[in-house]
Amino acid sequence: MKSINTIFKNIIEYDEKAILILDNEYYVKYYNKSFANFFKQSKSVLSTKTKLTDDIFLIKLFSKQKSIQFFELLDSTMKSLKTNKKIFNFSFKKQEYFYLFTSSAILKKDTCEGIVLTINDITKSIFEKEEIKRQENVLIQESKMANLGKISGAISHQWRVPLNAISILLGNLIQFKHDGLLTDQIFEKNISYAMNNIEYLTNTINTFKTFYIPNIKIEEFLLHEALEQIISIINPYIKNSNIEIKILGDKTLKCKNYKNEFQQIIEILLLNSIDALKNIYKETPSSIKIYIKNIKKNFVISVEDNAEGIPLSIRDTIFSAFCSTKKSSANRGSGVGLYIAKTIAKRKLCGDLYIDSFSNPTIFSLEIPKKIDKND
Repeated sequence: MKSINTIFKNIIEYDEKAILILDNEYYVKYYNKSFANFFKQSKSVLSTKTKLTDDIFLIKLFSKQKSIQFFELLDSTMKSLKTNKKIFNFSFKKQEYFYLFTSSAILKKDTCEGIVLTINDITKSIFEKEEIKRQENVLIQESKMANLGKISGAISHQWRVPLNAISILLGNLIQFKHDGLLTDQIFEKNISYAMNNIEYLTNTINTFKTFYIPNIKIEEFLLHEALEQIISIINPYIKNSNIEIKILGDKTLKCKNYKNEFQQIIEILLLNSIDALKNIYKETPSSIKIYIKNIKKNFVISVEDNAEGIPLSIRDTIFSAFCSTKKSSANRGSGVGLYIAKTIAKRKLCGDLYIDSFSNPTIFSLEIPKKIDKND
């Protein structure tokens, strides 16, 4: 038994994690070499006579504010008798490091006899997560730009009509003036028509501009109205394609979330449905239906189309990066659309994106909470 205790003691002594054991009055009972190295202390500096609250060695590493937070962590464990964790960051030689402090109670008959504190270096893990998040943000923006390129061509074509109308109206005014036939009534009528066309162009630009700027803050918005804005952006892309998009659901339902990110997910789903419908020939009009469902604490927005469905070969990997739903090589995209959509749904909107039906009809559903309170 003695040899086993010695083995365990050696394991703890040379553990990579810094370990400190305190009694219920915060007197030091034990600390390992990693703890000594972490605080740059030698075994002679701390002893069983050292009371942590009286010692100044923490100041060498902690700021005053961090020292307060450190003792709050210990106090919380002492009072709650539960394990508590907190991440602290420190700067050494212009390099930032992150450590996870875990405070656990030593219990004896529901009484706290002391605390075991472990300190684990999680710097690599934090930076890896930040890098993954950065790469995902790049993919999100690339996805937006790809969709922007797809739609902007159709919108620029659509703008020709009001621009030509404005040109004709202004030309009329010049001609009437030249012929001496310009009356107040003719002038006001032509100006009114021109202003209506200018307003249309302005509204289109504003909708476009606000949609492609990421949300920084949570906002309250009408689901039906947000969906209508997306359809107004996409409509030029489906002009003359015999495809109709319908919204079915309560027009008064309000959601508190990131509106633009919500709209980006719906845009990805709609463009996928449109591309799928364009690839099949149908004499009768094709339709895409968007259902708004009010379910307990969540909203479920489902996008349904009657195209050929999702191929069997990619059903298990449909939300993976670089998995394209498009069959035609000419129309095949980068395959990040649904991956991006699901990533935004889970990480930004606190929801999820999933498939309800793979074919006849194909249904993708976005489920999000009715209200989130915390900004990223």
